[in-house]
Amino acid sequence: MTSTLANAREDCDFQMSTTDLFDGATGHLQTVTLDELNETAELQSRMDRKYIVDKSRLADVIAANGTGLRVLEIDDHRGSHYTSTYFDTPDLVSYMSTARSRPTRFKVRTRRYGDAPETWLEVKQRSVHGKTIKERIQLGSGAPATVLGLSTFYDGQVGLKGAESIAFLNEFDTIAPHVVNLSRKLTTAYTRMTLLCSSLGQRIPQGQRVTIDCDLRCGLPDGSGIDIGRLGDLMIIETKSPGHGPGPFDRALWSMHIRPIVISKYALGMASSDPTLPSNKWHRVLSRYVRPGCDKAER
Repeated sequence: MTSTLANAREDCDFQMSTTDLFDGATGHLQTVTLDELNETAELQSRMDRKYIVDKSRLADVIAANGTGLRVLEIDDHRGSHYTSTYFDTPDLVSYMSTARSRPTRFKVRTRRYGDAPETWLEVKQRSVHGKTIKERIQLGSGAPATVLGLSTFYDGQVGLKGAESIAFLNEFDTIAPHVVNLSRKLTTAYTRMTLLCSSLGQRIPQGQRVTIDCDLRCGLPDGSGIDIGRLGDLMIIETKSPGHGPGPFDRALWSMHIRPIVISKYALGMASSDPTLPSNKWHRVLSRYVRPGCDKAER
């Protein structure tokens, strides 16, 4: 077993290396506030593309985008800790619908953003046009008792509780039949840097939002860690664009011969914890980075 998420988050040297990585690669960039970022590129409905890249290439990736980048900075920090807890049914309706590319797939999760006290309940769905649609509500400011997200908003034996949470989830036709059966299945923790990308370095009506995640760790509800191979040592870059076409950050990555890859943190964590689950959709990632005999990262 790997170390628990709590141990990973408390490892100061481990986190400092990522902080230095982010600061070193983006020290020359102008900053953007969270309000400015949400005004320009909140993108709750967007087209997502994901990439796996070696950390050593971060400075080159930033440089390839020229002057069209600004970096989110909160309280003088350019990286924030994220913790997400995913909920599913006993027969894993959410996981299976994604593994089998069902048109009505969904994810239900709670999330803590950085060191903020608030916990959010989020729903992600895939539209018929392939866009990701995210909706969320704030649950409150009760801090989770552990990094696994156990708090007054969860029932460790059953799942989500609270009238507000149930009412919110019942608004979604694809989720409502499963609400009473949802329970915690997986928690992820990582360090994220967020960029605002636009052409010619100017603000545009809807810019491209880019997230760069490092130090990924996955854990089960009992607190045990999941072996995800080399993924914890690589960057997961995700671009979120308002339209269907690629944005400037995608084009910069493509110019470096870095291509999109199918990846889901929830799916990879679940597939890594239980190899009997169907996982052909993520075979490329699992075989290259997680399971024995994996290839090298894209370089």
